[in-house]
Amino acid sequence: PEQLGLHAAELRRRGLYSSAVGIGDHYSPTQLQAIAEQGGGRLHDAPLGEDIVAVVLGELNEILDTAADAVTLTATHPRRLPVSVLGPYPRSVADERLEVSAGTLVSGASRQIVLQVTVPPGAAGERFDLAIAPTWRTPEGEPDAADPLAVTVTLAPAVEVAAELPDRATCLDVARLWHRHILLESTLRNSEGRYGEARDFVREAFPAFRDYCRGLPGTERLVQDLEGHGEMVQHRMAESVVRGICMDATFELKAERDHRINRRGRNS
Repeated sequence: PEQLGLHAAELRRRGLYSSAVGIGDHYSPTQLQAIAEQGGGRLHDAPLGEDIVAVVLGELNEILDTAADAVTLTATHPRRLPVSVLGPYPRSVADERLEVSAGTLVSGASRQIVLQVTVPPGAAGERFDLAIAPTWRTPEGEPDAADPLAVTVTLAPAVEVAAELPDRATCLDVARLWHRHILLESTLRNSEGRYGEARDFVREAFPAFRDYCRGLPGTERLVQDLEGHGEMVQHRMAESVVRGICMDATFELKAERDHRINRRGRNS
């Protein structure tokens, strides 16, 4: 998968995007995920012949309806405040810079990209400034950009943080996408037979996820589901289950359309 991802990433840098279609029941989700993720394209599962046709036609129609190409989100941050991205996006990391490639956007589409910030210990009132800047190319190939978004992280005692009234709708979106990210990453490890790594990935991510969801209505099921998933990934999972989790999580994390006629794999 790593070698396939490197080749797909190099093609993406040259302006050639790679999507992948898994056909039948016995393909490697890990290898296809590497091609689609690093290639800036999409991952599809096509259990039936008519699904292959629907997926290819759907991709071609989206190319014709492209509103923005080479969409990139760049986060500039202090070294003490590392930033990562949730979801199957190609990314490059430097000392104080994270660059996330979001691929193409079709007309009328939207995409939520969740950035995860690791906050260091420090004194109350200490501030960290970040800048998040989106850039893209127009359908005519012209570069374009939006004004950078300035974000300030201020350290505060836990009691003050708990008293804040967050935007619940945004918090629910973050919890949902974070949940899908943990499912996807641990399931991909399981599909490679790395059962201990899959279990540890869930165990390491779970405490922070649980704390984030505490007191947030509508997240109880997500927490319970992740607890059960942590037990499940310790053992070999059925190929159909792996495919279903990978497809569902990828489509939801990237807010992409499922072009298949037959969606049995996602609904089982």
